[in-house]
Amino acid sequence: MVSSAQPIHNLPGLSPADADALARLGLTTIDHLYYYGRTSVHRQRLAQLLQVPPVTLANG
Repeated sequence: MVSSAQPIHNLPGLSPADADALARLGLTTIDHLYYYGRTSVHRQRLAQLLQVPPVTLANG
């Protein structure tokens, strides 16, 4: 299990490019990602900012 306080780059399965994109949005820890992906509306907005299909983040 990965600690939520770890840097976003430590999240298993996340590509370096995606980690960099999240970091540019200010999401630098796994906690940040949990917080900003907590609802479907937030995940849709995050997908829009990352320019990925919303279904990619659907089940956060």
